[in-house]
Amino acid sequence: MALAELLSSGILERMPDDYAWSLCFDVSFVSRLCLEGFLPICCELGGGSSSGLYVLLPKLHVRRCILLPEDMHVSKKVRKKASQYRLTVCQAFGEVLQQCIKQHGVAWLYPPMQHLLTQMAIPPSLDGLDRVATPQFVSFELWTRPNARNSGEVDHDDGHVASTSSASRDGDAPLDGKGRGGDGVSGSRGISSNLSSPQLVAGDLGCIVGSCYTSFSGFHEGSGTGSIQLVLTGKLLERAGFGMWDLGQEHAYKSALGASSVPRRDFLALFRQLRCMPNRLRDVVGDGGDATVASSLRQA
Repeated sequence: MALAELLSSGILERMPDDYAWSLCFDVSFVSRLCLEGFLPICCELGGGSSSGLYVLLPKLHVRRCILLPEDMHVSKKVRKKASQYRLTVCQAFGEVLQQCIKQHGVAWLYPPMQHLLTQMAIPPSLDGLDRVATPQFVSFELWTRPNARNSGEVDHDDGHVASTSSASRDGDAPLDGKGRGGDGVSGSRGISSNLSSPQLVAGDLGCIVGSCYTSFSGFHEGSGTGSIQLVLTGKLLERAGFGMWDLGQEHAYKSALGASSVPRRDFLALFRQLRCMPNRLRDVVGDGGDATVASSLRQA
């Protein structure tokens, strides 16, 4: 009731900064926050790893970085290499989550948030993916294609993605957004030499509300895979009828994709329009969450 009263008062438009805070980690509460355009960030206040005190920091940026999927820029290098990989939806949510933590550290993905995301994730069967106006936590996974030519070789210079070491997707704001940075990340393990079976080399996790997708975090292994995963995900969103890809805080590599930064008021106006509009993701994704065809860059 308190949250509903605050929302009806127009507080979202009047928030002077990005963050609010709460000690409530209930599924229904976090779901409502996502329905209103917040990113559900978690922070540790202290107390040690076994019994730390955690606080929820819902973030609603003063300025938000958004991309209209049909306006996405695709570099020649990404277009050339993309056919060596395949994209799936919600087939490895837990692994993507753990790889995000492995690459970037816990950042904002503390145990309470890990539990929430896992609890609210769409299952591999994709049951519930077609619900409208209900936040759906999903993952997009990029896999090697064992029979693809040179599937173990990836360019080491993709100028369309920023290169960082341990920053989050939002650069100097480690408690927000993608949690990936660029394709030149120091310490990335590179693509596995085992080419006899598909290898998970990049992933993105986030929240779908209607026809808007909000990226939370992501990871990649090896140079180029992060760019490819982003572009294939964007193409899939376009074909599934998404009106906006919410990328959180502005960053150079997001701008290179064609994203722009807009004031909170403009973001909320578009988000509220799209959150009750259905998408076609469940219709365009194939059996076993296979999005190879729907994300192909070779289609007209």
